[in-house]
Amino acid sequence: MTRLFLGRRGRGKTTLAYYEAAKVKRRIVFDPRGIIRRQGSAVCHTAGDFEQAIDALANGEVSEVVYAKPVESIKRVAFPKFTAEVKALIVARPELPIAVLVDELSFVCERSSLDEDLEWILKTSDPDVVQLFLTCHRPSDVPVDARAIADYWYIFQTTQEHDLGVIKERCKAQTVALVGELRDHDFVLWNDARGTVHEYRDPGEWWIPLKDGRPIEWAELSRVG
Repeated sequence: MTRLFLGRRGRGKTTLAYYEAAKVKRRIVFDPRGIIRRQGSAVCHTAGDFEQAIDALANGEVSEVVYAKPVESIKRVAFPKFTAEVKALIVARPELPIAVLVDELSFVCERSSLDEDLEWILKTSDPDVVQLFLTCHRPSDVPVDARAIADYWYIFQTTQEHDLGVIKERCKAQTVALVGELRDHDFVLWNDARGTVHEYRDPGEWWIPLKDGRPIEWAELSRVG
């Protein structure tokens, strides 16, 4: 299952995406801005540490791995490593339910194309086992292949004409009308399978702190081990 979270900075899209992803027992997060620091998360900053932490997640030693503020190039090294390790885990453990959260998709993908392994995950993984959560500022920045396969769109206030046009291509006209009238942390949920739209105007139902305690710095844990 694939979910898109769309909105400008400060609206709450990453918080909402994390809130939904946290419902899954095992979670893997690509966090280029380094804003997710939850208690007990295994936080990695290098490709090598991330690889080790994924093994620990597969073995049940940790429940959440966050690849945050990579020291390597985000597009050329860190994100390809992220998607390659997620794909490898899915191939090795196809029965293992996981949530995969990619924050700020425009950091890692061009509008015209997807990372090869991310495309594989989107199109071939079991949607009942692997849940993808993708955030982006603008719907027009989400590659077409990702928009086409998304099961749910969580859309915060949108006013730019081009972005509204992208939403209109996929969603009902009612959705376009609603998103232009939303307040700061309100959003609408478009269910693509059913063709339905619902408004959500109480952020208190889902707003959680993304930094609620000291996570596990994987590099420190490795040195101790």
